[in-house]
Amino acid sequence: MEISVDEARGFNLACQYLMRGHGLRSTSGTLQAIEQLGYVQLDTISVVQRAHHHVLWSRIGSYQPVHLQKLEQDRQIFEYWAHAAAYLPISDYRFTLIHKHEIEKGPGHWYRKEKEAMRYLLERIRQEGPLRSRDVEKWEEKSGPVAARSGKTAIPEKEMDKSWAGDPIKRAFRQLFMEGKIMVAGREGFQKVYDLTERVLPASVDTRMPSRSEYLHHLIHRHIRAHGLVQAKQITYLRPASVAEVDREIKNEIKDGRLLPVTVRELPGESFYTDPDHWAHFTQLNEQAKSVLLSPFDNLIIQRDRTEKLFDFKYTLECYVPASKRQFGYFSLPLLSGTRFIAQLDIKAERNLRQMVVRNLAWESRIRRPATHFSTLDRVVRNFARFNECDRVVWNADLHIPPEIGNP
Repeated sequence: MEISVDEARGFNLACQYLMRGHGLRSTSGTLQAIEQLGYVQLDTISVVQRAHHHVLWSRIGSYQPVHLQKLEQDRQIFEYWAHAAAYLPISDYRFTLIHKHEIEKGPGHWYRKEKEAMRYLLERIRQEGPLRSRDVEKWEEKSGPVAARSGKTAIPEKEMDKSWAGDPIKRAFRQLFMEGKIMVAGREGFQKVYDLTERVLPASVDTRMPSRSEYLHHLIHRHIRAHGLVQAKQITYLRPASVAEVDREIKNEIKDGRLLPVTVRELPGESFYTDPDHWAHFTQLNEQAKSVLLSPFDNLIIQRDRTEKLFDFKYTLECYVPASKRQFGYFSLPLLSGTRFIAQLDIKAERNLRQMVVRNLAWESRIRRPATHFSTLDRVVRNFARFNECDRVVWNADLHIPPEIGNP
């Protein structure tokens, strides 16, 4: 099948719930969005609303953070690793077991295993119930669990390294979590509360280890559900699977008629694949494109090469770039308008002042007459300010924005 790049973009956006007309609302809509996307990435940066809330709000206009909290309390979603820390639908739990098993067999996740600290933590959680890392602040291997339990340590407080690299307890929490021995039972503020997996996981959840074929099938069709069109290298992005084995599984499913090869006219040499039923469903939709500011960690753009290929949009999150080398700003948000990215806005929510500051606005080079997009810009910025609980928008004077734009 051959389609145009505009059709490919529309297909992608419809699968991502970034079109109008899907009718998602409140808690049930939040769950449906997570099930559709496959995961929603967690992130600690809070220049504006955190990424997991931002991603969901972009798709559900009535979204509130309490919706996500309720889903975790009701065990309809859980926290684990997708390509990064994320919320996943509980129905996908068994497909995390392969990753957990590989980590358990290995020498350690990021750092060597703190075996004594891991045993100690498991015993404390077993006896005392859910714990946060701050509940187990002191640890020194020579002193052992007794010193840790009493709060005493042989290392002077001023010499203790509190970073992940120097804190055995934090490394033990992470390792146990990645191995699947403990789960996040909830959060206090943004602080994770851990409990034994058997006390968190509902009895109804399927915990059978998937076969390799089942796992590859899941990865492929999970990605198709979220994006419409897929390529093998995108499916394996930071997942425990190789491009070669995913490619073999794709070819087998093409033979069986479960997948369909697709070419995009404007992208010669690129091969994509889709589920023919998904494509047929998309062609029957009557949804309208929307305009919205996206999180840098949004599922649509998290794979930058895919975004550049399909949308002709090159994006870099510059908070990790030295200030002297930034072109767009510390936390620049892409502005999606219909099927095109038209600008980036560097924004900071000053919640104590209830104001949202737009520090930079950079139009894409293809936008020859920015003034024709001011109405879209106005609507989008007003909505985003309300989402961030800000009563006013402050534009950097150098941006020369009409004074009537942007205040809720």
